[in-house]
Amino acid sequence: MEIEKIIQSIKQKTKIQINRKDIERALSAIKTTSSFWKIADISDLVFPALSELIKILKKEKILNVEKDKVILTEKGRKIFKELDISCIYDLKCPCCKTYGMDFKKLKIEKKFLKIQKDKPKPLKEYDQGYVTTQTTLKRVSFAFSKGDLINKRVLILGDDDLVSIALGFLGVCKEIFVLDVDERIINFIQKIKEKEKLKNINTLCWDLRKPLPSYLLSHFDTFFTDPSETLKALKLFIGRGLSSLKGEGCAGYFGLTRKEASLRKWLKFEKILLEFGAVITDIIYNFNEYINWEYTTSTKAFRISPVKVLPNTLWYKSSFFRIELLKKVRWNPSFQNRKLYNDFESSTV
Repeated sequence: MEIEKIIQSIKQKTKIQINRKDIERALSAIKTTSSFWKIADISDLVFPALSELIKILKKEKILNVEKDKVILTEKGRKIFKELDISCIYDLKCPCCKTYGMDFKKLKIEKKFLKIQKDKPKPLKEYDQGYVTTQTTLKRVSFAFSKGDLINKRVLILGDDDLVSIALGFLGVCKEIFVLDVDERIINFIQKIKEKEKLKNINTLCWDLRKPLPSYLLSHFDTFFTDPSETLKALKLFIGRGLSSLKGEGCAGYFGLTRKEASLRKWLKFEKILLEFGAVITDIIYNFNEYINWEYTTSTKAFRISPVKVLPNTLWYKSSFFRIELLKKVRWNPSFQNRKLYNDFESSTV
């Protein structure tokens, strides 16, 4: 098995730039587990590239695909031994799975879990993918521990994960403001606000391609968002968040995967952050866990996947970023481009 030829074949087929380390990590994932969706989770390879790798290895009779299982052949086991491919070992804390965010200390878990049953279903139209309720609570816990919530004004750009409700239950923020293009989400938050008497939550149905209203600019201390992972969407959502902050020392939170964002895209995005005058203070690997979408079978991921069995594990995860501003941002242009959700690394649309 010539890894360089495999790399060139994947690059030609997917247009995704990968390297030998990417392939070695993916091979280690294949040795670690036979579950394709678990391989997608732990390989840290952009999904279209991983899918193409599996197809190449199958064609070379290095592995077989049976339902949702990826199984090394005798030839494959011999090659893996010759290449000295090792397993990937999971040494995460069994309690928090990532960092020690004990959200139970916030004493809002029971109330927050209760409201989830009537939550609107995710829509592919907006590239919505909900995180687990525990993930939302971990996000709030982390921001709380960083001092970004108490007596702070908080903006949430897109809130299908109901961060605003968790913050409302916590009751420490001076103001919570939600912008979302999905009227269903806005109406649901308003309903919970009224039912639970969460007076400091305000909402506005808003398409972020339009400039922010002037009264939201330079007004907030903290923002949360979870945008699609094209560079255009990342710049739009993060740029809007940064322009809403008062200035130096204010913070923003968001997630970024390795499933739809290669390290080369991370590099380009980090340059955008630097241009805005924002620095990364924290990155927590695979902090955010996403519930498998009800529309999975209509996604690119399912269409190009070498297996046609729905995942029975939480395979789609993202690293959690905290950024901090070093200067006030004045950036509020209109955004005409409507193709925000899809590029050649995308897989969930």
